[in-house]
Amino acid sequence: MNIMNPITGNIIIVTTGFGDEREILLLHKPGWNEKDEERKHLGKRMRIGIGKWGMPGGGDEPGDPNKLYGVKRELLQETGLQLPDNAFRKVGVLEGYRQYNGEAPKLIWVPEIYLARTDQKMPVRINPDEHDEYRWFRIGGDPMRSEIPWGQMIQSDRDWLAELLHPTCKPRESEGAYPANGLSVQVYFKGDTEEPLNCVKQWASFH
Repeated sequence: MNIMNPITGNIIIVTTGFGDEREILLLHKPGWNEKDEERKHLGKRMRIGIGKWGMPGGGDEPGDPNKLYGVKRELLQETGLQLPDNAFRKVGVLEGYRQYNGEAPKLIWVPEIYLARTDQKMPVRINPDEHDEYRWFRIGGDPMRSEIPWGQMIQSDRDWLAELLHPTCKPRESEGAYPANGLSVQVYFKGDTEEPLNCVKQWASFH
């Protein structure tokens, strides 16, 4: 596959609580209106997921001294949350591909997926340039009993997030909460659409 300077970054799953009382923090992007002058300054990538719920995250920046610094920076910018280093755990890697006019898919977006746990709900301060609402949703014991608005998320996000929160592959005792090291996800898009043609998920070992 043709790989040309993919954007690296992170996606952050913020949770609190235990068992059936676990909750996840999701952020809502406002709807897009081409005539809305106040939002025309937003770049194309910022408009992905408009009108839908999603998780904090973003691209790496040249000034980030290490990966964890960038993860914490994005979380602070989008939610105002400041969590200690030991609250974060890498739980997956996503590869986003786009295919134009029958060409070979090109790797364009490679975020790492992090789980960030907080023992209690903390005050959230969203960035109004990016989001217009936040909510804590109960995860529940299985997806069918979850309060997560699956139908109001980008399809590719809900495909892999459901697997991370409710693994279908039972881990061995030595692996802790997840099988292997984490979830490997490949998402394929056609042209400029945000709904994927295909989403491939597998539990894998990575570093």
